[in-house]
Amino acid sequence: MENCLSIFIDESGDFGKYDKNSPYYLVTFLFHDQSNDISARIDNFENHLTQIGYKGHYLHTGPLIRRESVYEYMIVDERARILNSFMRFAISLPIAYRTFIVKKKEGMQPFSLISELSRQIQEFLFAHSKMFEAYDKIIV
Repeated sequence: MENCLSIFIDESGDFGKYDKNSPYYLVTFLFHDQSNDISARIDNFENHLTQIGYKGHYLHTGPLIRRESVYEYMIVDERARILNSFMRFAISLPIAYRTFIVKKKEGMQPFSLISELSRQIQEFLFAHSKMFEAYDKIIV
């Protein structure tokens, strides 16, 4: 059987001008060794969301917290139940993650942000190269 690692990548922030309300740019890598089957946990989580009354096909925590989009008319208790369910689900998963953080500064150029982010990612990949080499296949 092939030894496979899935890497999911997500970002938060932008390379635009400095904004005191969004002073960071973050990129998170989430790692899941495919030999650890999580399909039953996903099914349980989706069933639990249905049982507590959430019928959405997806979950976005930012809008959930800020009461935006499909969560606009939900009361605090409903949104808290969904968020708590998600937190319990995420903590139970056999996953690992690493977040790379770049602090934006007044007048900082996008190239500088990209360079710093690239440096952090490269250092991480080099430091963990043995772990990555243990897999037959890596899916990003």
